[in-house]
Amino acid sequence: MSDAGKVHGQSIPNHGADSYNTDAAVAVALGLAAVLVGLGATLAGAWIAYWHGAALVSVGAMLAAPEPDAVSLYLVICGTVTTILGGLSIFRAQDM
Repeated sequence: MSDAGKVHGQSIPNHGADSYNTDAAVAVALGLAAVLVGLGATLAGAWIAYWHGAALVSVGAMLAAPEPDAVSLYLVICGTVTTILGGLSIFRAQDM
């Protein structure tokens, strides 16, 4: 038999299988929320890019209205980054 589970002749207690790790559960929940928000932003950006028949709305303070193509590109990039970070959070929660 091997002594891999012993230190100084005493066995090492295994606490990982007995307890529920709340940090991992919170990381998975936040990762799922980030994935859903990111996918929503990505889909909204794609929807604006392909079916933007709406009129331009100025944002106030004498600023020009943003172009729909710029808004859709911003939404797609931010949504993709958020989705990747949410997936990474879920993946890293397995190590907790």
